[in-house]
Amino acid sequence: MKNKFTAQLQEELFKNNTLDKINSELTVENGTLKEEMIALKTTINTKSKSGTQSNNVELTTVPSKFDKAVFIDFETANFQKDSICQIGIVVIENNEIILTFDQLVKPKPCDFHWRNISIHHIDESMVKDAKTFKEIWPEIEYLFNGDYIIYAHNASFDISSVLKATVQKYNLKIGTFQYGCTVNILRKVTNYSFSSYRLNALAEKNGLEFKHHNALEDAMVTYKIVKKYYSSLEEFYKSALNFKYAYKTFSF
Repeated sequence: MKNKFTAQLQEELFKNNTLDKINSELTVENGTLKEEMIALKTTINTKSKSGTQSNNVELTTVPSKFDKAVFIDFETANFQKDSICQIGIVVIENNEIILTFDQLVKPKPCDFHWRNISIHHIDESMVKDAKTFKEIWPEIEYLFNGDYIIYAHNASFDISSVLKATVQKYNLKIGTFQYGCTVNILRKVTNYSFSSYRLNALAEKNGLEFKHHNALEDAMVTYKIVKKYYSSLEEFYKSALNFKYAYKTFSF
């Protein structure tokens, strides 16, 4: 099955002289996705809490439920990764939105840097009566137990840094789950043919309006961008594998 943007991609490749834009260290190998492809073997290095030990986590099968996914975005109060001040979540099942979650969060300490405020326009006065992340966690913990694939636009920030740091700060229980970065997936499946993969640039390219740096709107438009190019999350997932994108495992 060809995805929706094949013709568009061919046009972009021609117009933008794509080969000049491909990072030599991130070679993309094209190929034809076989419907029967159900296995992925990749080794993911995960560091222990101490940062000195490396463990190998081998994924030998792709999830049986491609259509269960969470798109997530965090805003932070300052430069500390554990200073979440807003959470935005969009939950997808059977290619339908079944839940959205939009919550202001009171960070501890409740210190907001002026630069962060200038980006998301959230300040101390807006979160003074809000719950802390620890108080909110029981409401959303079930989304991170492995039943859902978690997506974020720049997952190295939202998941590898912010979520991890905040869970560790409050010593919260969290499951093992698979996650993907929509920035890197879209780079690979489009052969790096777009001039920018920033969220606002991709939204504009696809005629999508949203309030940038509002956590829920960022999560929602990320999902909408994926839907512009793929008819289903299963197709998106398999296409990423076909273009040699390695999904990561969150576990500690």
